Amino acid sequence: LWLGADTLAHHYAREHGRKVEDAMSRDVVSVGPDTSLGEIVDTMETKGIKRVPVVRDEQVIGMVSRANLLSTLARLTGEPSQPVLNDLAIRKNIVDEIARQPWAPSAAVDIR
Repeated sequence: LWLGADTLAHHYAREHGRKVEDAMSRDVVSVGPDTSLGEIVDTMETKGIKRVPVVRDEQVIGMVSRANLLSTLARLTGEPSQPVLNDLAIRKNIVDEIARQPWAPSAAVDIR
């Protein structure tokens, strides 16, 4: 029986691929819609997490990220609104800046 490349790739992925359960967090921390922003910040810092699901009646109704908190803080302080960068964009900006400097070899840089 001759199988096409797409079929073979599909079978390979099913046999060798990872499932969500292999990568997901099991100790999930969530907050309610009435949780204060200060409590969410404290939770993120103590648990070392970047995002927190918002749950009501055992249903996820939203997600709060560090970018959401920074955007809200900027609005509350009246600072001019600037686009909030995601983690990858921030990392790229840092690595690019360091790469332009003669004093730091870029191979030694690891931004997490």
